[in-house]
Amino acid sequence: MEKAKISDFDAKTLATIAEIANKHKKPFDVLKRDYGLHESEVTSLMKMKLNSEDFEAWKKRTAAAKQKLKPLKFNDLEDDDLDSKYYFKNKFD
Repeated sequence: MEKAKISDFDAKTLATIAEIANKHKKPFDVLKRDYGLHESEVTSLMKMKLNSEDFEAWKKRTAAAKQKLKPLKFNDLEDDDLDSKYYFKNKFD
């Protein structure tokens, strides 16, 4: 869907968006696909709709669901080219 703004939606649609954001573990992907909203817009909407404690819990839940980067794996030949900090970290793990 095309990029949209929060102000473009009516109250019923905003309530639906807030409900989707609360129910889904990864709401940003769903809302971007269905409504064209970016993460910052969804976050600002949820900040308006929820009280501070619920908003913080929602933010932690959605942050935990984001994809984490996998650590890089090095082979022995590449270890020689690395800084000592990374060399020792990967060498002794």
